[in-house]
Amino acid sequence: MKSNTYDLIIGGAGIVGLSHALAAVKKGWKVAVIERTPKPMGASVRNFGFYWLIGQQHGEHLDLAVRSREVWLQMIQEAKIWARKRGSLFLANSKTEADVLEEFHTLTQNQPYDTTLLNRDELGKYIPSLASSTIQTGLLSSTEIQVSPFQAIFQLIEYLKFKGVDIFFSEPILHVETGKVITSARTLTTNKVLLSTGSDIYSLFPEEIKKQNTTLCTLQMMKLKVHDKTKLPKLPIATGTSLTHYSSFEICPSMSKLKEQINANSPLLNEWGINLMIGTTPSKDVILGDSHEYGSEKFKNNNEINDFLLQEMKEVVDLGEFKVQETWNGTYLKTIGNTYFHAEVEENVHLVNGLGGNGMTLSFGLAEKHINKWMGISERPEAALI
Repeated sequence: MKSNTYDLIIGGAGIVGLSHALAAVKKGWKVAVIERTPKPMGASVRNFGFYWLIGQQHGEHLDLAVRSREVWLQMIQEAKIWARKRGSLFLANSKTEADVLEEFHTLTQNQPYDTTLLNRDELGKYIPSLASSTIQTGLLSSTEIQVSPFQAIFQLIEYLKFKGVDIFFSEPILHVETGKVITSARTLTTNKVLLSTGSDIYSLFPEEIKKQNTTLCTLQMMKLKVHDKTKLPKLPIATGTSLTHYSSFEICPSMSKLKEQINANSPLLNEWGINLMIGTTPSKDVILGDSHEYGSEKFKNNNEINDFLLQEMKEVVDLGEFKVQETWNGTYLKTIGNTYFHAEVEENVHLVNGLGGNGMTLSFGLAEKHINKWMGISERPEAALI
């Protein structure tokens, strides 16, 4: 029988909420997770499923990402989550992009990235069907992990249930105050509340969320059914647009030149916030994305963006005959000028949100940071990659 009293009640069953549930139950806390929908339906299951350490800038966020990687590896084993743990591959389709990759590789030798520069022949080991003859350089990073997001979230939920976490679906939270949570079905008491409700910024403490420097971001992605499976990339692929998307590459002297070239030659890349990435799923389909449109949530797929993504993909890889099997939108909350926000809106009532596209990469480490702080445990020393 489920309890009515908890050490921690979490609103939201996305990756941020589930990560906090995991960190808390590991410390022996009695935890409940409350989700307003029948199953997770937000950005946590509408993404590539990439854990992306290489995108994190040196400092606290990189340390959180390194710790998150350790937890992912543990969860992959214990919760039996499908994963591809072979890293990622950045492709350079111009000399300036190649310069950025070479600069990043040189400048980060003493940081917890693990990169190798590859020539075109070496790239063929991972991408059987390179399209453009101008792609002569790539950067192999060994630290990235790919999971199937929908599958991973549900396996994590089952693991948490096994560990004693109570999870309530189809149950909106109606009211929160210090020590109490009222849902559509029950009244619960708790020591702490954590709300991580993603793009639902209107239901609980909307005025507090408005005080944060955030914006909604809608992304657009698609799944392709490829006829010839021998053409599938063996690693997740990132491109020149990814270099401008991730803050870690800002240290590269050639970055300003690359941004100028993209703005002059391909303005639609900036207008639609294109971060061209390609991944192969467990079912041997291709995930292609994605766009980033800021300011409001969009529910209708933009066919122009889909066509543009397909056009840009064909400049990178030749997949032969394929069919667009599915398209979708996802929306997340992004914190402008930071990677997330954390606010205590009432005593022992916390909002943690605004991770943008970093949820899969930072959430496990961030959750441990918060739980340890609330328990009075000193922070871990700066992380080193294992």
